[in-house]
Amino acid sequence: MSVRRWASALCLGVVLLAVPGVVTAHAELVASDPADGATLAALPGEVELTFNGELDPDRSAFAVTGPGGGTIGTGEVDLGVAERSVMRGALEPDGDGAYEVQWTAVSIDGHAENGTLTFTVGAEEAPNTALPRPITTLPLGVAFLVLAAIAAATRRRGVLLLALAVGLAGCVSDTRPEACDAESVTIDLALTATDLTPDDPAVCRDQEVTLIVDSAADGVLHIHGYDEAVPATTVHAGDTVTLEFTAARSGQFPIELHASDDPEGIVLGIFTVHEP
Repeated sequence: MSVRRWASALCLGVVLLAVPGVVTAHAELVASDPADGATLAALPGEVELTFNGELDPDRSAFAVTGPGGGTIGTGEVDLGVAERSVMRGALEPDGDGAYEVQWTAVSIDGHAENGTLTFTVGAEEAPNTALPRPITTLPLGVAFLVLAAIAAATRRRGVLLLALAVGLAGCVSDTRPEACDAESVTIDLALTATDLTPDDPAVCRDQEVTLIVDSAADGVLHIHGYDEAVPATTVHAGDTVTLEFTAARSGQFPIELHASDDPEGIVLGIFTVHEP
């Protein structure tokens, strides 16, 4: 494991100690598209809400109210996301003005959370602010003990993956690309059953991205948080796989390999999308 991977593991342990609530089953909103308070040039086709834990599909939902005061869209848990931590729903056009999203998220332990977020349509689009939240960390000396305790106490992989995506925003060293003004970027990746090289590919929002993956392992490659743009992709040892997509969401997203003999999967790296 690289020094960077060990540093990331240390940061994850520290983050989880600093925010003990993340290891519970309570589902809290960690990201939204559109972002809360965003101003958009046009109404998006859907709303997506991402939470830090598995949701009860029968009791979790949201409704969107448009400028005219009526409900112009509803959302539910996306069963296509393995962790069942994402709600999404389509919107009907309702013109310029203020939109409100009222959501209810019920975790699998029955704990309910409610919230509201807003966005505005009809002005120049503001930068995407839906970055992972920075979290104050504690001294690194306790990190390994914390990480070991969490691994032993829970099998909630989805919670740990989301905690990793949130926590690394304040821990991972800056890998900001030099040429954010380039329209496209191509990154070569070498994949094994235990490593990804480089393990910290980084681009800028709105760039056209090509990931060329030289695989030495069998399994399914997955970038959490980019499920629609980059569907889970089957890879085989000796194959070269090309993934092409637009980096439409800024933030940090775990890259995971589900090996054929390990359906739980392991995180091999972090895909970072910077603001231009």
